[in-house]
Amino acid sequence: MNPADDLERSIRQFQVTTSIETDRRILDDAFAALEESTPEESGGLGRTVRQILVFPRVMKFAVAAAVAVVAFTLFFKALSPKTIELGQVYQALQKAENLCVSTYADAEAEPIQQVWASRTLKVVMNKSQTGAQAKFDLFDIPNRLKKTRYLASGTISTERLAADQAIRLERSISDGFELLPFANVDPARDGSQWSKVPGEDMGASVRGTQAYELTWPVEGSSYKCRIFVDAKSNLPRRIEYYFKENQQGQYKFESVQVAAYPSEKEIKLLIREIFGPDEDRAGKPGYIGTPEHRPQDTSEKE
Repeated sequence: MNPADDLERSIRQFQVTTSIETDRRILDDAFAALEESTPEESGGLGRTVRQILVFPRVMKFAVAAAVAVVAFTLFFKALSPKTIELGQVYQALQKAENLCVSTYADAEAEPIQQVWASRTLKVVMNKSQTGAQAKFDLFDIPNRLKKTRYLASGTISTERLAADQAIRLERSISDGFELLPFANVDPARDGSQWSKVPGEDMGASVRGTQAYELTWPVEGSSYKCRIFVDAKSNLPRRIEYYFKENQQGQYKFESVQVAAYPSEKEIKLLIREIFGPDEDRAGKPGYIGTPEHRPQDTSEKE
């Protein structure tokens, strides 16, 4: 015999007699659960339906229908991805301890700049490239030191950091690592717009993320950054920058940043490999990887 037939027959045979008050209570609880889980979508639907279904002769059907509606609504809500707000992205960045950002121009195979920042170590390290000349700058905030190493010569120079420069550096890693266009969420909300990117306009994508756009005006021009936010941690993984000179023009690609979040141990190891052993920052051997996601398609659909 078909198991589905057995299940259907068992459901038909299962009958429970309840009072009108019990039915009302079940109905109230069902719609209360719906309105609590989907406050915007339900919009007082439960109250309206309860006002209609007040007669005992339809109460049994109302209870069954209400329970079914709530079950399906909550099920599909659980399957649908959550919407990430801009404030949640800033909050996630405030909790991050270490960051590595690689900046690419157009579809360059190598980043034009890389920045490592650590809140726990209070250090910032930059790698920049001028022609064939590449160099590392390490800013040691607690010791107020700046170390520079040119890769071609391998020489390392050291100088003292001015007090105001050390303060600016410490502030930069305190305020969301300066990864997003605004230091915090308050100015970001002033005249800007935060929206989710439709799937057909996605362009490049990063696995495990949701794509959002932040747009804002600047003296007659418009700027936009497309942020790929990790769906679990709310941390930005990739940020594409665009601008247009006037409202009638089209956005043009400017640059892309790829973000990774290494451990303190990995930051220590990288500093050790570049600048050598340091008594203040002794670290054990290990491995630090560079970000995986490089620029893909920088074309913009409008």
